[in-house]
Amino acid sequence: MGSFHAAILNSPLEKTQMRKTFYSAVCCIAAGLMACSTIQADTVSLAGSDIDVTTVAGGGFWRTSTVAKANDIDGDNILGTDGYRYVTDNPGGNGTNDIESVDPSYATFNNLTTANFRGNASYTVIDDPAGGTLASGTFNPQGAGVMGEGTFVSFGTIDFTANSLVAGMATTARIGLMVDNTDNIIFNSYQLRISNDGVNTDISTTAAAGNDNQSADWYYFDVTDFVIGDSIEIFATSSEGNPPQTAWPATIGAFSVDSITTVAVPEPSSLALFGLGGLGMLIRRRK
Repeated sequence: MGSFHAAILNSPLEKTQMRKTFYSAVCCIAAGLMACSTIQADTVSLAGSDIDVTTVAGGGFWRTSTVAKANDIDGDNILGTDGYRYVTDNPGGNGTNDIESVDPSYATFNNLTTANFRGNASYTVIDDPAGGTLASGTFNPQGAGVMGEGTFVSFGTIDFTANSLVAGMATTARIGLMVDNTDNIIFNSYQLRISNDGVNTDISTTAAAGNDNQSADWYYFDVTDFVIGDSIEIFATSSEGNPPQTAWPATIGAFSVDSITTVAVPEPSSLALFGLGGLGMLIRRRK
């Protein structure tokens, strides 16, 4: 009886049926893994900070390449190579006409932010991308007197118009936020957050006592795995003050966007696909 069953299992018909069943299983698994490998969701992480580094001899040299910036991701020592948004010292007053903005090729600034305060001589002097220098200003979307310490307010979104992963190359976008450029601690932000889901889980504490010196600081967040239609939202709280302030706004002095593109590292699911493909080829050679 045992020899009879062995003969049946080793028959050409039985071998063919087993191969068909195995190939079908491999295809189902591969399809599932491929579907999983194409699902992306933008990820935000805190990347670091440059404290007072971009302020030398009275100037916020964010666009001066001869001043080193350890966290400039593309290495050209110019913040905002891909895009930027800042408040000018236009003598016409405070409003949307006092905003200079250049969108990155892969994203757009959405309402980021139209309410602003034009700086004065006591604010940090920074590079003007158009040439020369200017007294920096601040974005303050909620206005004064409407929020208390610890309340996060939205400064708007950055909406992605391209995919981070293209032809095996992956782009990381680094968002820079400038704070502590005002003439008084009560105007400074205490915390910054960038969120990809509205929950605000990524935090940078920015107003520790040693940093509130009215000398511009930059904080950086990396965004990876973004696809067309993804957005990140930027939040800040009002200054901690001493005593805590309840009637002054959170502010951000400028936004910068830089990026770096590298060869994409295959995901585990992609590696599994290669493995399944190799296994299938070995089986075909043995039939």
